[in-house]
Amino acid sequence: MSARTLPLVTLTLLLFVALATPTRAAPEASGPTLIATDLTADYPAGLTFSVSAEGAVPITEVTLRFGATTTTSCLDAIAIRTLEIEPGTEVVGEYVWDFRSSATVPPGAEVWWEWEITDREGQVLRTERQTEILLDQRFTWREASRDDVSVYWAEGDEAFSQELLQMALDSVAALEDQAGLETPRPARLVIYPDFEPMREAVLQVAEWTGGLAYSNYNVILIGIAPDRTDWASVVIPHEVTHLVTGAATANCLGVYMPTWLNEGLSMHFEGTLGEIEDRKLRDLVRAGALPPLRELANGFSADSDDANQAYMQSGRVVTFMLETYGAEKMDALLDAIQAGAPAETALRDTYGLDTEGIDAAWRAAVTGQAAPTAQPAAIATAAPTYTAVPTIVSWNGVPTPAQTTPVPTSAAAPTAMPSPTPTASGASDLAAAGLAVTFLALMCLCLFVPAVGVLGVGVWAIIRGSRS
Repeated sequence: MSARTLPLVTLTLLLFVALATPTRAAPEASGPTLIATDLTADYPAGLTFSVSAEGAVPITEVTLRFGATTTTSCLDAIAIRTLEIEPGTEVVGEYVWDFRSSATVPPGAEVWWEWEITDREGQVLRTERQTEILLDQRFTWREASRDDVSVYWAEGDEAFSQELLQMALDSVAALEDQAGLETPRPARLVIYPDFEPMREAVLQVAEWTGGLAYSNYNVILIGIAPDRTDWASVVIPHEVTHLVTGAATANCLGVYMPTWLNEGLSMHFEGTLGEIEDRKLRDLVRAGALPPLRELANGFSADSDDANQAYMQSGRVVTFMLETYGAEKMDALLDAIQAGAPAETALRDTYGLDTEGIDAAWRAAVTGQAAPTAQPAAIATAAPTYTAVPTIVSWNGVPTPAQTTPVPTSAAAPTAMPSPTPTASGASDLAAAGLAVTFLALMCLCLFVPAVGVLGVGVWAIIRGSRS
């Protein structure tokens, strides 16, 4: 090999080795990375979701997906919000769920959220779903749980919480034994030390509200001071019943229990009706002073006396139905409503009687008369106009020395405004004609004066020109 060819051979070998050696690609930039995320409650205003993230490539978009865990699938909803951020390799952002412009998610409910973070090259980070039980930030809460029933309380000792928890569990057992109704789990009771902070936590509730049952979230809110376990023994069974019957009849078809059935079940399992109430109802039935049951289907009167009477009547009708026809019938009735059957249809299919028939059978039992053997004809009476009282979600059970279930008194009737005295149609026509004539006269005058002026100027110009 000559000296002239040696460099060429060496160059060829080096080129061959370079081509044969695999090249290592430059590492791709990693996608966005989550630094932190948090949820902060600010009752009654709302919730704040916050996030911080970083990446080797500037992050250009941050999207939040969130919602609340509900007991009915048709109520599940996913809210999607894209945050306004300044693009960069490290970003922070937050979104406020404002309860003042939407329905309040109550303390005790479970909320979930997740983030989708995108960088400039299209790489996407989807975080794992996180959940949190909401609690009112104004208090320090403790939890007592058993059998998937939880009590969150802010004041009082452990014995107080255990007593409340046992009341809730006893209510659950009574509903299962006496009506065949199972309580959806987990169930949560949030016990405020007083009524006022409970009302403040949720927007748009009446000032007389003592308890709230949210069956779609499986949550109960109650104001119970540590020294008022007597009140607790009344309101807890009432609200637990609302929770259970609300879940038992929940559907996506817009079919609901009539108010008398809903409140009647809660009054029955509350267990506060006795001989005094029975005697009063019997006297009212005999005097013909008790309204038909069908008038209690769509809310109770806002008048406290009428509403308390409606609660008594509804409770005793439901007690009659359970004792006369059995828990299996009641369970079948609620199943039919959950399946979408209107209340009247569900009653007829289950009991062979509609609301009128159930009402007549109960009244006969109250007065000791024979129960009707056939479906009675509807009583043609005018239904009164009632101010709706929220009886499914909120209950009117604020304890007072006088009574334990007050309702707001009816508002004073508005003073009638005097109506204006009508004007005779002939006089009004005449006045209109006079106005029209006056208007035309003014128009003619306005046109006539300028015309006379123009004509005078023209004549003057002609005369002067002829003299010239």
